[in-house]
Amino acid sequence: MIDSLESLRDSLTTMLAPGVEPPLFDTAFMLGELLQGGDVWPLARTRLLELEALALSRCASCATDEARAEAIIELLRDEGFRGNSDDYEQVDNSFMDRVLERGCGLPITLCVLAMHLANGAGCPLLGISFPGHFLVGVDLQSPSPIVFDPFREGQRLSLEELATRYRDATGKAMTSSAPLLRQCLQAAPNRAILSRMLRNLQRHYAQRGAQDRVVEVVGLLALLHPEIEGLRALQGKLHHRLLELN
Repeated sequence: MIDSLESLRDSLTTMLAPGVEPPLFDTAFMLGELLQGGDVWPLARTRLLELEALALSRCASCATDEARAEAIIELLRDEGFRGNSDDYEQVDNSFMDRVLERGCGLPITLCVLAMHLANGAGCPLLGISFPGHFLVGVDLQSPSPIVFDPFREGQRLSLEELATRYRDATGKAMTSSAPLLRQCLQAAPNRAILSRMLRNLQRHYAQRGAQDRVVEVVGLLALLHPEIEGLRALQGKLHHRLLELN
């Protein structure tokens, strides 16, 4: 097991090399695998292949990106994928294999799955790092962007609804026509999405006093963002403090 985890870490190091955009789903899956000590759901890849085949079938007759995106969102809903609002802080919500196994997760993990299925079916579904709640969409630069919330059964959101969500999340004023709202609908790069996933886990472990896991997550953030020198220093300080406590 130790050898396989070292091999996994080596693969992640290669995938996260500076200047290379890492593949989103595979990297997210591998991060979860590493943080679970290699103990992933054995049928995760089989389930993913099933969903990929269904996505291709659903999108085969779609003529537009909008139709393909709606087909993917409908597929996830039909297959029982939903937001885990009853146990939002459950750590399994952050691991892609457990999302596939249980059919529930966080907004960001459900969005990562939707993006993967859509992209494989020829639909450029993009991730949106919206305040408070991760979303997906297509035609984000058009006058009427198409935005979905897989966490809430694939709800399609208008600009007015997005403005309301912004106000609720930030407590700041926002209108549907504000340029800032459109800025919030910019597509998030893969590294930023992976970083948000890891910071969710960092917060989760910190709240539970799992300092060894916090150290591990900070190390992965440093691997993801080698340009941020403070992350590696923070990992060292946390590791030293952990040794003192033990």
